[in-house]
Amino acid sequence: MPNTKLNFNQFIFEVTRRCNLECPHCARGEAQNIDLSMAHIDTTIAQMRRVENVSLTGGEPFLVPDTIKHILEQLKKNDVECYSFSVVTNGTILSEDIAEIFNDIGFYCRASQYKKKNRRYPMKAEIEISDTPYHNNNPQEALEFYSKHCNGNVRVHIQDYTKYGNDESNKYEMAYSGRAKSLDNSFGCSSLCYQADMSGNNIKCKVQLNSTGDIALSELVEFETEDTYNMGCVEDRPIIDMLKHWNRVYLLDCTNAWHRETAIKALESGRMSLNDRREAREMIYNINEIEENLQEESGLI
Repeated sequence: MPNTKLNFNQFIFEVTRRCNLECPHCARGEAQNIDLSMAHIDTTIAQMRRVENVSLTGGEPFLVPDTIKHILEQLKKNDVECYSFSVVTNGTILSEDIAEIFNDIGFYCRASQYKKKNRRYPMKAEIEISDTPYHNNNPQEALEFYSKHCNGNVRVHIQDYTKYGNDESNKYEMAYSGRAKSLDNSFGCSSLCYQADMSGNNIKCKVQLNSTGDIALSELVEFETEDTYNMGCVEDRPIIDMLKHWNRVYLLDCTNAWHRETAIKALESGRMSLNDRREAREMIYNINEIEENLQEESGLI
């Protein structure tokens, strides 16, 4: 496979679809017994030159510490510049081994920053502990544990949800996806079907390696949506070719794609007034027209 080295603003590894909780607000839907394979990690990282931020998602990432360690080993092996590395965890798994892995990650990110004289990232590695109203966890206990066992290259903190509103008058905002659809909350929506923002070998949008081995854009959506809207298995062809092909098929920018998806999900939810439903249908119609014009210009129709 040709090995074009790419620079990513942010690359996300979906390290597992397993989880040790069944939270009612989970946007991923039901957990699946799927872990990201080491081989898919190897193939992916071999195509990287620089990553501004590596992030882990799941499932619960701390269920697979060996996978996290392997990602770090492959970054080192391929001499990938990595300036920051982050994870959001439910905070139920307290492990000194995981803390030590993140100590090593933080040191590697710090070394990458000094090597390239890149000082834009005060954070090297980050463990962010979720504290939503729906988690059955003890975030303070997790904060104290990982703060004790992590060194100065790792920022450990509890996720701040106050900006979303966390009281009865302005409930916590979440994605209208997965189990969360059944909750009485304010919602936001996103879509995977938009143009990847890229210039040459520089990839500016968030790209994700799914646990299945598929490459996709990264948004908070159900696992089933990831399985439907992706670029194919990372073993099949170079990532750069996948992104170029994707951009020939999906022509909307992310803003229009998200607005259309929000309108579609709002109609689906049935939580709208008659006037709001009219506005949503009008928005969908207008964005569909924009998409059709783009397809005509590109010769797709």
